[in-house]
Amino acid sequence: MTPEAWLCEHAVRGGDVLSWVNTAHPGYAYPEAAGLLIRWFALRGIPVPRAVTASLTTVVSEQRVGRDGFAYAFDTAVVLAGLEALDEHEDPRWTQARRQLRRAAVVHPAQDPHWSTLAGPHMLKLAVGCAARARRGWSTPTLDWLADLRVQQDATGRLLTPPHDSTYVHAHAYGCEGLLALRVLGVPASVDIDGALQFLRLVQREDGGIPAWSDGGPSRADTTAQAIRLWVLHDPDGHRTAIERGLEFLESLTDAHGAVRYEPDSADRNTWCTLFAAQARAWAAGATARVEDLL
Repeated sequence: MTPEAWLCEHAVRGGDVLSWVNTAHPGYAYPEAAGLLIRWFALRGIPVPRAVTASLTTVVSEQRVGRDGFAYAFDTAVVLAGLEALDEHEDPRWTQARRQLRRAAVVHPAQDPHWSTLAGPHMLKLAVGCAARARRGWSTPTLDWLADLRVQQDATGRLLTPPHDSTYVHAHAYGCEGLLALRVLGVPASVDIDGALQFLRLVQREDGGIPAWSDGGPSRADTTAQAIRLWVLHDPDGHRTAIERGLEFLESLTDAHGAVRYEPDSADRNTWCTLFAAQARAWAAGATARVEDLL
């Protein structure tokens, strides 16, 4: 069974896509994961479940993409990138939705300060969607806002994730993805991109995994797959050893059906980790890797 077949059989529930699959620890309906899934399927030429597309169209139109009653600008942008991957022509509904992102809060209603509720480096990821639209000759209504977004970087290359003293590496990697997309779009970076990518090499562990936080925590499948994709895009030959070690770590978390667990001590077969890992493996194996196709 391929990862895509496993996702369709186990992670897709009607119009929803689950965050993870685990009978002892059930996942929740997660629009962001659904956006990633339909984009990966579209990039691979795999038929997309129509119920999922219909559900995402509804939640975007009602401006409620998120979870637990909170709407997130980041999640909305991921879902839009998925929907737009299915379109042959620019859809004015999604262009208008992207314009709304410029005026919207990072999360609504407001929540306590956390890396995901503040305009930190993870928001730079939205530039990937801009790059994908630009490649198709479409407008990029959020690009000027992203060009003005400033993140802080320390001497090790890590991108700071306020309000924390340490850096959440998942968000750091999203920031790197956005910085590479801005480079493709010709927007000058406000930080050292090469240093930010080298930081991922600095924190890679002996088992090949990338930790959750800059000062520790478990190695994670999502951060590791993100690092592999970034290294392939940046310098696949120079990062070859790190890429191979990362792939070995992902393999240790992958079951016979291609589903990827979140971390070594977790039984959650995680949807976005499975998608990130599938793309990382494909790119590392020689498939065409483009910044604008990053999930």
